[in-house]
Amino acid sequence: MPDNDYFILHDLRLWDGKHFFQIDVLILHAKYALILEVKNIIGELYLDTDLHQMIRIKEEEKEAFPDPIIQVNRLKRQFEAWLLANQFPIIPIYSLVVFSNPKSILRLSSPQIQTFKNTIIHKEYLPKLISKLTSSYKRSFLPTDEKRD
Repeated sequence: MPDNDYFILHDLRLWDGKHFFQIDVLILHAKYALILEVKNIIGELYLDTDLHQMIRIKEEEKEAFPDPIIQVNRLKRQFEAWLLANQFPIIPIYSLVVFSNPKSILRLSSPQIQTFKNTIIHKEYLPKLISKLTSSYKRSFLPTDEKRD
């Protein structure tokens, strides 16, 4: 990604007026903001959005985790509220759950695939998805600074 077009912030901690919330990665572009919830979990991962949990199967052991989709949607709402409270312009905000471990196997049930196919991704697909997202907007919502150091 061109460095001049994106601000990439890692481990961002913000105060919403009541408590802090933490965003793993926030990518800012003049056209949108993108929140990434990064998961580095190995094994076969089954995302059950009906029961709101993620189940990892590794070496025949099963382990439950909180639903990362709920987590990233909550972060999106918190970030939207933070922008409004701090009088920033309203811009489109997208959110993704990104699995960083290439050995993760992601599973969704058939009806969920269409709903969440662009919400849950492996890290390898991220540059392509960002490129598609950027090209889908013609208008900038934030001013751009042509002379950045």
